[in-house]
Amino acid sequence: MSEKLLIVPAYNEEKRIKTILTESNKYPFDYLFYCDGNDSTVKTIWDYYKANPPMEDSEIFVIEQSERYGKGGALMASAYILEDFGKKYKYIGYADADGSASLQQMNVLFNLLENSTLDGVIGSRWMDNSISVKQSSSRRIYSRLLNIITRTAFSLPYADTQCGAKAFKSDVFIKTAQECETTGFGFDVELLWRMLKNGLSIQEVGIIWKDNPKESKIGLFTSLQIARELFGVRFLSR
Repeated sequence: MSEKLLIVPAYNEEKRIKTILTESNKYPFDYLFYCDGNDSTVKTIWDYYKANPPMEDSEIFVIEQSERYGKGGALMASAYILEDFGKKYKYIGYADADGSASLQQMNVLFNLLENSTLDGVIGSRWMDNSISVKQSSSRRIYSRLLNIITRTAFSLPYADTQCGAKAFKSDVFIKTAQECETTGFGFDVELLWRMLKNGLSIQEVGIIWKDNPKESKIGLFTSLQIARELFGVRFLSR
């Protein structure tokens, strides 16, 4: 078993998850797929690994949940599960199921974290050394607008809070995720906000991001929902 666990929240991702599955056999992480949709994502995952067994040092875990938890809900539920899990990881990261942030990029984040005294390392699409490929102009606008709003409300110093590529020390992630209230895509913002409130050290680094817009779940309406949910957390939470 690996010392590094990658959590992949997957809601109805049968059409896009093969990108990350194919790459998973190159990096000896353990993988936890948290599937809370109603399509064939779980079957797609197991069919792939039956035909392509994981690396010798990797273990695959799949959680199937019929109730919609949301990205944040899936990550919070994973944190509770991992707290009682027999295997104690040193590092826990998470990535989007569509593979926009490749596992090669996740490996970079894990290595930076492993060779530092940091509590976490997060990827960014908006730093000077970032490379963002094929991201639509509308999605760039929604992402930047949401980022400006949340950075202002939460006083966060990061160029990109929503990038789906993050890695943390295991105990830091588990403890902070259990404190969060945001079950949707705004989870990233709340997680970082609570970590900074607790005095933890998080470094942002530019990554290569290849947008996968097909079946994308982020649009203007979702962005407004995220902003509303986060403002509730910021000004009404415990």
